[in-house]
Formats: sequence, structure tokens, C-alpha cells
Amino acid sequence: MLTMIRHILPLAAAAVLLNACNDTPAPDERYIPQGSVEINSKVLIEEFTGQLCVNCPTAHAEMKRFAEMFGHENIISVSIHGNSGAQMAIPAPAGLGTEEGAEYNRRNNIASWPSAIVGRRSGNLESNYGKWLTWIVSDLIRPQQTDIETDASLSADGQTLSIHTRITSRQNVKADSRLQLWIVEDDVTGPQLTESGRPDPTYVHNHVFRAAVNGLDGQPAVPAPKDPVELTHTISVEPKWNPANLSVVTILSSASEGVIGVSRTSITTTDNQNN
Repeated sequence: MLTMIRHILPLAAAAVLLNACNDTPAPDERYIPQGSVEINSKVLIEEFTGQLCVNCPTAHAEMKRFAEMFGHENIISVSIHGNSGAQMAIPAPAGLGTEEGAEYNRRNNIASWPSAIVGRRSGNLESNYGKWLTWIVSDLIRPQQTDIETDASLSADGQTLSIHTRITSRQNVKADSRLQLWIVEDDVTGPQLTESGRPDPTYVHNHVFRAAVNGLDGQPAVPAPKDPVELTHTISVEPKWNPANLSVVTILSSASEGVIGVSRTSITTTDNQNN
């Protein structure tokens, strides 16, 4: 562990010099909505984060606060880690980055961390948590457009996840709509730089993006009110994943409308089948 920490600190110093880790906004930059919010839809937050980013734990705490405000079932956040020091990431095996996560960082022109995109409509909001919250509320009150049912189960040998998805639309959706299935994991213990500039080797990471089941871009899926889309996929479980902490995030989106529907489903394992 000491070797790993010594490895982190030089990279952290370089990251500070590059000024790539966003400063935390002042309290008066944050908008806190007053009164009740009528929740009609779930919201996807793609949170671009990094283990070398000293301000990213603050973003993680803000996301937790939003989930407590509006319900964990309605706030579907995914922590996307890059795979290089330039993306505030540390190398394997302690690093949480993936090639897919690095590509999502590049495609979205993420140049500072933490950053977030809400509903694929907001654009990059960087670390302005007030804007994160404003866009989250905007998505929560949007009329629900789809009904998503996802069943995800682990094979008896623990090696394969089988995912069945059924999507019904409440209205016609765009012809360019695409379905993406992402594997995410909670309760992942791994190093994280904190605001003190010191690494915490026992930091607990949540909503960690692990893999894209059906490719970086997903696949075409255009459900209609009387013509649902049903698809089945499988993915091999990597040794570093804990199946008990895995879930599937199902995303239906289009280039013009952003996210049309999103859900998060826990994995059914042999243990929780027997409970």
C-alpha cells in the first residue's frame, strides 16, 4: 500500500500543476430549490471523476445529497473514470478506469474534473453543483416517456450476467433512439485523493462504471406504444467485480432529445434468490 501511495503523490502534484481538477464553487453559486418537486421521471447523471482529483469527493457527496433529496431510485448517477494521469486516473490494479470510460471522457471533451452531464441535454456543467441541481430538477419533472423493465441475473457458476430488457414507449420516440446497457458497481474500496491533498487508501467509491454491455454506442432501439422492444444480452463477469454490488443501468436516448428513459436494476444472484 505504501508503494501505491508513493506512486499516487507525484501524479497528484502534476495534476495540481496542470490545474485540471475543478475548484469547488462558492456556496452562493449553488441553487437550492424551494418547495416540493413533482417527480415524473428518473434522471441520468454522467459524473466524470478521477482518483487523482482532490475535489471529486465533494462532487460525490453532492450527488449523495441529491439522491437523498429526491430518492435514490430517481437519481441514477454513473461515476465514469478515465484511464490515465491526464484524466485524473491511476493505473491498474488500484485504478478504476476503463478504456470505455476514457473514450467517454474524450467524446464529451472533458478537460477538468469533476464534471457532469445531466440527461444528455445539459452539456458539460463542470463542477457547478448549482447547475447540476437545476438540470436534475428539470429532468425529474419531465413527463415520463417510457417504461423500462430490466431483469439481470448471475449464472450459477458466477461467470456470466444475463440481462433481459423490455422497453415500452408512452409516445412515439425518435427514429435514431439507441439502447445502452452499462454495468456499475457500488462499495468499491480504492485510493482517492482528498481535499487535503493526501490519498485515502480506504475510500469507498459508488456508482462506478465498469463496462458497456452492448458497445460504446449501444444499439438501435425504437419502441412504440403498442410495439415494445425486447432484447437479451450477456456479459462475462470480471474477477475484480463483486456481483453482489453490481447493477445494470439501462439508457434509451437519442441525439436530438437526450435521455428518453433510464433505469437501474440490481443483479439477481444465487444468494439473494435464496433470501
